Amino acid sequence: MCQKIIEKKNNDKDYFKSRCGLPINPYFSALKIKWIIQNNEIVIKKVQEGDLENLCFGTIDSWLIFVTNFNLYFNTFVFMKKFI
Repeated sequence: MCQKIIEKKNNDKDYFKSRCGLPINPYFSALKIKWIIQNNEIVIKKVQEGDLENLCFGTIDSWLIFVTNFNLYFNTFVFMKKFI
């Protein structure tokens, strides 16, 4: 995905670095979110239907802030046990 974006910018690897100070890198969450939007059937369907209120993306930091500010409980143990 990074290579495709670099190709769109005339193979200038430093295009984003000159704009925001950071090179394009798959480490950053924006590219991961873009990949999910393009490759996950459930997410694609939600986007096509315009059901954006039920899509949440973020980092672990943003999730922790969300959970602690809204006093929400997620049963992650059941999730982990089911899928691991």
